[in-house]
Amino acid sequence: MKGKNLVNGPWFVGSLAVLLVNDHILKATAPALITGKLSDFAGLAMAPILIVGTIEFAFGRRQGQRSAWMVALCVAAVFASIQLHPGAADTYRTTMGSILGLANGFPIQQVNILHAADPWDLIALPAVAVAPLLAGRAERPHAAAALTDRA
Repeated sequence: MKGKNLVNGPWFVGSLAVLLVNDHILKATAPALITGKLSDFAGLAMAPILIVGTIEFAFGRRQGQRSAWMVALCVAAVFASIQLHPGAADTYRTTMGSILGLANGFPIQQVNILHAADPWDLIALPAVAVAPLLAGRAERPHAAAALTDRA
C-alpha cells in the first residue's frame, strides 16, 4: 500500500491526544459540559479513521472515499442510537465493559462503564466527516504533481 495510512496522520494522532488529555486531566478540572462535548468531537473524528485504517491494514490497500463515508455513517448511527435509545445505551455499556474487562486481563469480570445518554451530544456528529474528507483528499493528485506528470 503506497502512501500514508490515515492512522499515521495528524488528525488521528491529534484526536487521540485530545481524548487522552481530556479524559485523564481535563475532566477532573473543567466543567462536564465542555469536556463531555470535547470527548464526543474527538472520538467521532477518531473512530472512523481507526476503522478505515484497520480495514486498510487488513486488506493491504487504501480505501476510497466511498468506503470512508460508509464507515462514518455507521459510526454516526451507532453513536446516535446510544444517545437516543436506552436499549442501545445498555448494550454499549455491557459490550464496552466486557471488552475493557478482557483488555485488563479479567476474562470473567466486566468493567463498569459510565454512560449518560444525552441527545445534545449529537451536536458532535459532523466530526465523523473527517475520515471521508481525508480519504477524498488522498484520492486526488495534488496540482503540482499533476503538472510534473504532464511534462
